[in-house]
Amino acid sequence: MTEKDHMMLHRLETLRRTIEASQHEAGSLYDYLDRGRPDADQKFETWVEINQQRQASTEAHTRLAQLVSYLRQHSPALIDLWVDTHQAIYREIQRLGRAGRDPMPLEPYVSAQALAAWEQVRTGQREFVIGNGYVMRHHQDLITKHFGF
Repeated sequence: MTEKDHMMLHRLETLRRTIEASQHEAGSLYDYLDRGRPDADQKFETWVEINQQRQASTEAHTRLAQLVSYLRQHSPALIDLWVDTHQAIYREIQRLGRAGRDPMPLEPYVSAQALAAWEQVRTGQREFVIGNGYVMRHHQDLITKHFGF
């Protein structure tokens, strides 16, 4: 892989992770509003933060969609590498579960869904996939292992 390819792969994955983190943070904030019993000031501040997370997600999504579109035309092998890497992560999660590493109850289902969703990225039906870190115990460690960052 060339240095340029490595930089583009890093950019793809960084944007995807930005969206994922923003969406997960917004979800946690919604949970706080539902269950945390915030007072009026806390509710206001929480809504401000939710809107900031939504904006960050929207901006990163726009940039990622543009980059994916560009790479589909100019470097489809890089999109394949991105997909292959994520699919390897989910296959490893499945292997860990089969090896008795006490998978979380939804890991097999979520892994199978993610494998199929990443295949849709390869075929152009989707731009990216957001992982469900809440039910995937080893997901973040495996992302770091497979991508090297």
